[in-house]
Amino acid sequence: MPDQIEVVKPNNDVIALFQREPVRTVTKAEQVQDLLGQDVLNISVMSVEPLDLSIGQRVTCFGKTYFLNQLPTAQVKGERHFEYDLTFEGPQYTLRKAVFFNADITGFNTSSDFPLTGDCELFLDVLINNLARVFGAGKWVKGQFPTATAKTITFSENNCLAALQTICKEFETEFDIVQGGSTHVLHIRKAGQILGHTYQYGRGYGLYELKRNTVTDSDIVTRLYPFGSNKNLKSNYRNFSQRLRIPDPGYIEDAQAIAAFGIIENTHVWDDIYPHRTGAVTAVAGVNKFVDSTMNFDLFEKGANGTKWILDGQSPKIKFNTGNLAGYEFSLLDKTGYVHGTKTFTLIPYEDERGLKLPNPDHVAFQIQVGDEYVILDIVLPDTYVETAELELLYKAEQYLDQVKNPKVQYALKVDELYLSELAGDGSIVNFYSIGDYLHILDNDLAIDKSSRIIGMRRDVLRPYKYELTIDDTYQVSTIIQIIDKIKDTDKIIKVNDLRDPNRARMGWKTTLELLAMIFDTDGYFDGGKIKPESIETMMLVVGAKSQQFILQDVIFQPNFEGNANVVDVSEGLLIHYALKEEILTWNIQASLHTIPDNAARYIYAKVSKAQFTDGNIIFSTEKIKVDDNATYYHFLIGTLHSVMEGVRWISLTYGATAINGRFIKTGRVQSFDGRTFFDLDLSAIGGYIKFIDSEGNYRDLSDIGAATDRFYELSVIKPLASYVKGKITAWFQPTNPATWPGGEESFHDGDMWFNSGSISVSRRLGGAWTAVSDPETLKSYIKQYTRLGNNKYIQLFTALPIPKYNDGDLWMSEDGLRRSVKDKSLAQSFDPNDWVEPFNFDNTATAIDGGIVTSGTIQLAGDKNAVWAGITGNGITNDSVRFWAGASYINRVTAPFRVKQSGEVIGRTRIEVEGVDGSEADGYKGQAGLAGSETENDTGVRIYAGSDYGGKDDAPFRVSGQGFAWMEKALIGNWTYNAQTGGMVNESGDAYIIARDGSLAVGFTEAMIGPNIFSAVLGGAFKGAALFAANQVGQGHSNIAARFEASGASPGAFGENGDNYAIYSDVGTTLIGEGLINGVRTYKRAINDGATVGVDPTLYDLIVINPSGGVAGIGFLPNHENTLRDGKTVKVVNINDAMSNFFLVGIIRGKQNFRVLGGMAVEITYCDGAWYVFSAYDNDY
Repeated sequence: MPDQIEVVKPNNDVIALFQREPVRTVTKAEQVQDLLGQDVLNISVMSVEPLDLSIGQRVTCFGKTYFLNQLPTAQVKGERHFEYDLTFEGPQYTLRKAVFFNADITGFNTSSDFPLTGDCELFLDVLINNLARVFGAGKWVKGQFPTATAKTITFSENNCLAALQTICKEFETEFDIVQGGSTHVLHIRKAGQILGHTYQYGRGYGLYELKRNTVTDSDIVTRLYPFGSNKNLKSNYRNFSQRLRIPDPGYIEDAQAIAAFGIIENTHVWDDIYPHRTGAVTAVAGVNKFVDSTMNFDLFEKGANGTKWILDGQSPKIKFNTGNLAGYEFSLLDKTGYVHGTKTFTLIPYEDERGLKLPNPDHVAFQIQVGDEYVILDIVLPDTYVETAELELLYKAEQYLDQVKNPKVQYALKVDELYLSELAGDGSIVNFYSIGDYLHILDNDLAIDKSSRIIGMRRDVLRPYKYELTIDDTYQVSTIIQIIDKIKDTDKIIKVNDLRDPNRARMGWKTTLELLAMIFDTDGYFDGGKIKPESIETMMLVVGAKSQQFILQDVIFQPNFEGNANVVDVSEGLLIHYALKEEILTWNIQASLHTIPDNAARYIYAKVSKAQFTDGNIIFSTEKIKVDDNATYYHFLIGTLHSVMEGVRWISLTYGATAINGRFIKTGRVQSFDGRTFFDLDLSAIGGYIKFIDSEGNYRDLSDIGAATDRFYELSVIKPLASYVKGKITAWFQPTNPATWPGGEESFHDGDMWFNSGSISVSRRLGGAWTAVSDPETLKSYIKQYTRLGNNKYIQLFTALPIPKYNDGDLWMSEDGLRRSVKDKSLAQSFDPNDWVEPFNFDNTATAIDGGIVTSGTIQLAGDKNAVWAGITGNGITNDSVRFWAGASYINRVTAPFRVKQSGEVIGRTRIEVEGVDGSEADGYKGQAGLAGSETENDTGVRIYAGSDYGGKDDAPFRVSGQGFAWMEKALIGNWTYNAQTGGMVNESGDAYIIARDGSLAVGFTEAMIGPNIFSAVLGGAFKGAALFAANQVGQGHSNIAARFEASGASPGAFGENGDNYAIYSDVGTTLIGEGLINGVRTYKRAINDGATVGVDPTLYDLIVINPSGGVAGIGFLPNHENTLRDGKTVKVVNINDAMSNFFLVGIIRGKQNFRVLGGMAVEITYCDGAWYVFSAYDNDY
């Protein structure tokens, strides 16, 4: 029973609920928790005087803080008799105070009634943004979240707690909140751990009462017909099925369940499973355009019956799953919506109900961004995508059938208080169970032997080891994999506090004195007479007791948990003892949370069963307990939890031994007094501010930190590398037989490995069958990989140059050693050596550089995926030696996407951009010019651009393509000014020219010169001109043409206007021709019948040929050409009908109204001073 329960007011004043004068006491106190449900602390208090209880007060219980969010129920039972019922609520209830808006990081929100599309991280980000609006920035912090595919969830006037529960339901996960001072870390993840103890009836087994309750048996399914979505399916898909199906017979069933309950059929639909390709934007080509360089098929490819991939009558649509446009669907432009040569998509924008245009040209918040993920809808995809979707549907169906094939059962479990009390010891109150934990129950009478999940818990605060647990049979796991199925967090090893150096050193001395006072003989072995006070003289000195020769693997102590000096969190792990007996003994240590009731120091023990190695707990005690004091349990002393000093506790670990023998020292950890610098030899870790100095006082770096070769590869690939037909083998991690490939491919899979996660066994594919592998080291290695990967995954182990498809995490034994892939590559993509890095687990979270200078040969920067991504090196002496690189590991630095050589050469891949001031951007800067490399294998893209950022390079005012084409809106070339808006090149000063010349002084030139000043330079006189063309080359077998002009193709309009073709038009000025050779003139030919007179424009023709017939015929010149005719203009008129002499020139010849032109006559007339005169006439009588 706790000594006190304190209610703390907002001003930190305390109301003690246990008090003698005036009397008050707690009559009942109970903690009630449900999975994804309530988390409350119910307290009943009796007092002889009224209590000052109000909203906002808090209570800390079992290491967790609860808040009073509603006024308590109060009753007056008599004079000086008051009773109160208080309900304190956990931190999750605080989320009810904030409305869930569609809020971005700035707090801008659009609505509380909206659909949202994204992955789990996006939903968590929006949730944190809403909480920041109400509680302030930094009060709620984003924690862990699962990696999951994007989903669309609709919210309608939800508060943040309701929204969080909806998000967890949709992503099939849970949440928990970690308190730390004034901050709360919100995690979306599966709660709980797997407890190692088997609970059953009998002394020392922990089971007090067990009751089974059947929730329902009406939903049992023994045969399931699973269906997916109706999207992206051919019309004749699987006998015209409208939805995605699994292969024939189209259902799955469970034989054992059918034997027990018969055939009970049902269907289940997964609307989010359909054939799809998840692409990503690799470049933005405009507001409505983007590029995906990984697109591996031509969307508009033609087939036998039209388009190959587009459904009849459908328009392909792009749906964004992430980014600013997540959730929005856009149709593609007809025919040109996708160009496979550039892998460019063009969207049709639209306006939503608010009138907002999407994508929006003005608002970045509604624009496409690089990295946005999308899917294509209303199309048919290649068969590989359909097969992948069917496998995903089958996997989901198998999981679902496992949950519904048996009656749903819950258990009400009461645990033996005495059993838990003995486990806990007397030094702390231990939290043995948490919501979500898996508990293994054994009861032969009820036929129970399995682990089920705690979904509800009631705990008596006054009797802290009195638990009532609700166990749900829906969540079962195999007890075989209880250790490997938990991901360890190794980043928090004994995190003590955050004091600065002087205080830490002083505290180190104080804790050493306290530790010295608490040392005792754990084994009852040491004899003080063997050591002289003044000295120790011996051949060998061994410090440490036999019982303390063990290793704690993955057990992490966190004192000062969540800012409370009297709460210690202990993680689960293993205790491996190597000196107690001949064989090595191993116990599972359960995770636990301890509340220390006072500020005094405690011994830390591992209390482990002498009979069952699955049972092990950490306890804190004020007692000196020897290893064999208890008949049932060993007590291994681990160390000391020091008393509270200046608000914090330290831990000193004393297990292990130090042996000094001659020149050898064997120990576990060497540590500085302030604890900041240490060598942990058991963990192979060095921490703190480390300087490496050689014998001459020079600094040196460590040349090789990390593992050399992954043992996993060596245990899997056991034959010579060249003997594998496919150049690889595949390691499968799944409970079902992976040998589903076609029979003709069997030889390609010889050597494959299969880790059966159901039976926890490893097999190798040999001769078309699976052969069991009994080597324990191989099994251990595969268990480790399974813990990292999870179920239904595989790793490819390449023995030759990898050919895509390959995935992140695949392994390859290259000429330079083992390499690990950090990229996903599809079949259509090519091998890139930068995809493969050294398989070291580089830590990018625990490096500190102290001081202003670091001198080293090579500095490598590790990041995501435990790989090196950048670095600086002094290795190499040639000009080609790389000094700086990014985007690759050290071994691949010579092909890194960015690198700087010793010669000063800089190589950048895809994009090098210069930013300038731009007020439209949030940071005030925007790309204004740059260089762009090709993202696909072609030379048509823009390589140089200016006047735009990278996203708009294809329309930049100045750009140069990979083929050498240049576009510019304005330019000054020589003295020529170019302006694309006016459409020309202009020189206003008259000092610019263009010359194209071929030839030499010896043989003459052929040249064309254009410009206002070329005549003075060429002719040597006072000439002004615009152009000069000359062809003066000497030689045989060729002709010289200075200029050639052509004009044709124009015809008159509907009313006879225009339609002229002038090869040369000289309207003003004199035409000077040295030698004229005219091979024809403009001719008008016409037959005139029935005595008509026809008008002709004399400015358009030099020869008029008439064929008259019938009665009198004639021609006249059309008027109003006085301003265009010039003196000397001649026209020849020919009457080609020798038998017809009644043809006249009407109103043309001066003084002759009608001038007869006899049959066969040719007449030449000349224009002068506004009149026409007959120059000559000749009758060709034939």
